[in-house]
Amino acid sequence: MASTGARHRSARESTGVREEPNLTRFVCNPVSGQLFRLPDIDGTKKTGFCWDTGILTQSKRPHQPASRYTVAALVGDPYGWDRYFEMRRFFSETGEWDTLMGLPSPFPLARQMQCKDHEVVAFAGRLWWVDVSCGAISADPFSDRPDLHFVELPRGRVMTEQQEKLRVLARHRCIGVSEGRLHYAEVTQEEPFFLSSFVLDNDGSSWTLEHRVALSHLWVDGVHSWQGHRPRIGVVDPMNSSVIHITIGYNALAVDMDKGEGAGVFYIRWI
Repeated sequence: MASTGARHRSARESTGVREEPNLTRFVCNPVSGQLFRLPDIDGTKKTGFCWDTGILTQSKRPHQPASRYTVAALVGDPYGWDRYFEMRRFFSETGEWDTLMGLPSPFPLARQMQCKDHEVVAFAGRLWWVDVSCGAISADPFSDRPDLHFVELPRGRVMTEQQEKLRVLARHRCIGVSEGRLHYAEVTQEEPFFLSSFVLDNDGSSWTLEHRVALSHLWVDGVHSWQGHRPRIGVVDPMNSSVIHITIGYNALAVDMDKGEGAGVFYIRWI
């Protein structure tokens, strides 16, 4: 699932007016390499309110290739608390978008949920919209009565106030799927830079700490010092939950938290 659009500042911003970007959405089949352009929502490309879209596939039988998919966006109230959500959905069978309105919000905080700086995660037959300051809302977009469910971040991680630096926070926290389970990973921004990972319990209501490693104690060929850079979270390895990929300056590093060591250093060249 990909979106294209002009997110850069336009010339109009010099006058204090922001121009909403045009968005075009595509679905890519990684097996065939085919790219499918989704129709515009409500016939317009001015759909920044549906920026946070995710894709979920479904098979007719277990362990079979996907037979259909849906692309969905969870939209809150732009002028107040998210007491209710609406869900915009595209179905591969119909080739059209529809809207579910008035979905009761499970979001527990007296502020808007902010999901713009984290991708939507597909897990356990649901899509998960992540606010890195507090938790995630999940729902089954195939259902005409999707039950929205909120999962709070591990204890001590929830920020109740609106965060102006949410985008910065997203550099140090992430939620991802590995070995068939949902994981939360974070890295602290002070020495010795603790990298921690948690796994969501089977009942989906609490987290268990799996690993905690002090990155400053790692010595990896190619990364001889921090050189003033602070580590950033990349992704949880989808095949090995003990491996977290991070970046340090211009270096990408895989950290094996079981072994307490780093491996696979790559230099990142920005173009």
